[in-house]
Amino acid sequence: MSETSQKIEALIFASSKPVSENEIKKRLDIHEDISEVMSNLEAAYHHRGINLKKINRGWIFLTNAEVSEIFHEKREVQKRLSKQAIETLAIIVYHQPITKAEIESIRGVVVGQGIFDQLMELGWIAPGGRKEVPGRPIFGKRQMIFYYILV
Repeated sequence: MSETSQKIEALIFASSKPVSENEIKKRLDIHEDISEVMSNLEAAYHHRGINLKKINRGWIFLTNAEVSEIFHEKREVQKRLSKQAIETLAIIVYHQPITKAEIESIRGVVVGQGIFDQLMELGWIAPGGRKEVPGRPIFGKRQMIFYYILV
């Protein structure tokens, strides 16, 4: 490996953003064309853990896509349900399909949409459509939604 390619490699490695060929030439005081040197460096890093890639008009070192999965952290986060969410879930289980208005009537309090969102995010309930009664009523601007238990 030539001294020029070592300097180019070090310059790109130390940069946090892509480095253009013009900037490389300017910083290393190189006056000849470096496209062949860059192509050789790109080929040299092709089957390694990091790759030299040209993005737009600059060069940068990136993690090889074949080994990038080792950086993805998978964690299981346990969420505790609030007392209100557990109570709402119990009502849905017992009375399904049921509307939000019917749940509020049973509980005697207004149920926040956040409780339904949390239960849907966890995959425990799912919306099931509008109520099959004459006129298919709409409450306010929202349609009447049935909630079904999924688990």
